[in-house]
Amino acid sequence: MKKKRTISNWIKFIVLAILLFLYLVPFFLVLINSFKPRSAIISNPLAISSQWDFSNYVAAFKKMDYMHGFLNSLIITAGSVILIAILSSMTAYLFVRYKWKFNKYMFFIMVASMIIPFQAIMIPLVQIYGSINMLNSKWALIYMYIGFGSALAVFIYHGFIKGVPIELEESAMIDGCTRRQTFFKIVFPLLKPITSTVIIFLE
Repeated sequence: MKKKRTISNWIKFIVLAILLFLYLVPFFLVLINSFKPRSAIISNPLAISSQWDFSNYVAAFKKMDYMHGFLNSLIITAGSVILIAILSSMTAYLFVRYKWKFNKYMFFIMVASMIIPFQAIMIPLVQIYGSINMLNSKWALIYMYIGFGSALAVFIYHGFIKGVPIELEESAMIDGCTRRQTFFKIVFPLLKPITSTVIIFLE
């Protein structure tokens, strides 16, 4: 039995090693060819160059305007994620703590909206924002990211806030905290694990 297990483990290891090799080969080829001039790539794409030429990276960096694009991505991503985390946690808290019929309907609508794929409304959105000259606006992208990410974030926060003891909030309010202070000083700090999860999902 031990020999059979050993042979089976070796077979699995060899198969996985082959699959890993096949998976890494394209990345390796891209890497070694990125340091070659175009003529060398065409003549022999599999050869490893004896001279390392970084001019391709410099040219790509300049043509892409990399720093400007990176800064835009950072602003849009960070701004949308921060706003989604704050607004979605507040919305989920409202849905959990206030048993209004309107809240139930809105929660179900937000959950149902998760079924709609982004690809189904991507073209109409581009047309609408293009018609009002907002395609090059950072705020337009942040607004769209908030719209698409809030439903999932509210759903995740909603389930977690249900487990937060309401006695903690009652104690804070007895001590003189307002509802807003209770949320930001008591409830929101307890949501750190789920906030990390939401950030990972949205990034």
